[in-house]
Amino acid sequence: MGISVAEVVSALGVSRSTLEVSFKASIGRSVYEVIRRIQLERARALVSETNMALKEIAASTRFRPVQHMTTIFGESFGQTPASFRKALIR
Repeated sequence: MGISVAEVVSALGVSRSTLEVSFKASIGRSVYEVIRRIQLERARALVSETNMALKEIAASTRFRPVQHMTTIFGESFGQTPASFRKALIR
């Protein structure tokens, strides 16, 4: 699951700067920001909809190590993945 900016650049056959300028003008965000948002939304869906271990979710959404996912998830959603999952159970 997931793709990197370098992979997008390679697939499109353009320079990274050209891609970034075009993307920012069209979407208002960088390629990285969009990829990260999709990555986080997928992680949140897996946390809420499955019983997968957080380590498995981190690996499947290309967050490595799991602590990185926990930090970014907390910054984005205001709570850790474990806290988010626990709140859903109540």
